[in-house]
Amino acid sequence: SLSELAAVFQCVLEKAKGTLGKIEEEEWRVSDKMREIRMLLKQEESIGFETLFSVERSKLELIVFFLAVLELMKLNEIRVNKKMNQMVVV
Repeated sequence: SLSELAAVFQCVLEKAKGTLGKIEEEEWRVSDKMREIRMLLKQEESIGFETLFSVERSKLELIVFFLAVLELMKLNEIRVNKKMNQMVVV
């Protein structure tokens, strides 16, 4: 459900590295992250949330990834399922 998806994403954001004391000039676009997710799904049948939402990414990048997942779901290009208590993108 959407509430489960939001709860999992909230946990990811809490674990993500902060940007304190660091100025980043990187720019992320939802369309770029959508393309990246599509490419990953061509290589793998499914992608675990831990892989997609790596805590090594900045919080801003994680938010853009989450928006890309929501957009791809809206377009019926992907589904988010729960497998063995873990969320996966298929």
